[in-house]
Amino acid sequence: KQAAGAVTVQYGDTVVLVHGLWMNGVELSVLGQHLRRDHGFAVRTFSYATLHGDAAEICGELAKFGASVAGAGRVHFVGHSLGGVLVHRTLTECGREFNGNAVVLGSPLNGSKAASGAARWPMLRPLLGPHVLNELAVAKPRHWTGTNPLGSIAGTLRMSDIFSAKKKLASGENFSVDWVPGVGTTVLVNGK
Repeated sequence: KQAAGAVTVQYGDTVVLVHGLWMNGVELSVLGQHLRRDHGFAVRTFSYATLHGDAAEICGELAKFGASVAGAGRVHFVGHSLGGVLVHRTLTECGREFNGNAVVLGSPLNGSKAASGAARWPMLRPLLGPHVLNELAVAKPRHWTGTNPLGSIAGTLRMSDIFSAKKKLASGENFSVDWVPGVGTTVLVNGK
C-alpha cells in the first residue's frame, strides 16, 4: 500500500540534488545513492558557487540544467539549506514548467535569524557570500503556488520528540512556529 502523497517513480524520472552553503554536492552522494539504488531514480547533482555570483543567474542555470537532464521523464528537485531556497526560487521565478515534485531540506524559506545575526558583523560577511546576504539574511515573502507538491523538511526533531520531550520549555529555550504559504507549518524548538 502506498502512502498518501507518495511519488510513483516512472521510467526516466530524474532527481536533481542541489547543495547548500560551503558545499559542492559531494555531501549529497549518500542521499543520491539511496535514491538511485532503493527507489530507481536517475540522480544528477547541480553544483554552483556558494560564495559569489548572482542568485537569479544561478536559478536560471538550475532551470536549464533540470530541463537538460529531463529526457522523457519527470524531473524532481531536492535542495538542502541554501540549495532549497534556490530550488524554490527557480521553480517560482524562472518560468519553467517542471512536471516533478520538489523537497527542501532544512531550507530557511522565510529567512534565517542566524544569517541575519552573522550579517551584522562585517568580518563575517565574506564567509556568507551574496546568496546568504540577499536570500536568507533578510526575510523574503516566499509562498508556493506551483501545481506540483513542494515538501519541506525543516529540522531534526520529530513531532513526537517535541511533544514528549518538550512538554515544558526550560529557561533560555525557545519555540517558534513558521508558516510558508503553500508549503505548510514548521515547528522549531531551539532552532531545530
